[in-house]
Amino acid sequence: MKITKKLLNEFEKAIKAWDCSEEDKVKDPEFAKCYAKDRKDLTIALNLLKAGKIEEASKKIYWLDTIVRDQVPQKLYNLLP
Repeated sequence: MKITKKLLNEFEKAIKAWDCSEEDKVKDPEFAKCYAKDRKDLTIALNLLKAGKIEEASKKIYWLDTIVRDQVPQKLYNLLP
């Protein structure tokens, strides 16, 4: 199996969905900043995958916190070295 546009689209959707609630953003702006940083890191990994830089993307994903790394679709994650 190879990395397909469908898998990359699923990953992109997961990134967009990775956010805290509006209520949490108001209560704890620092918490919201963490989600924003996570989305940025996930987007970097996505862009590396789109550019064919699989090793770099894999390393980026590897160093993410587990809960953030879990935003990578399992089928896609299983294809990474």
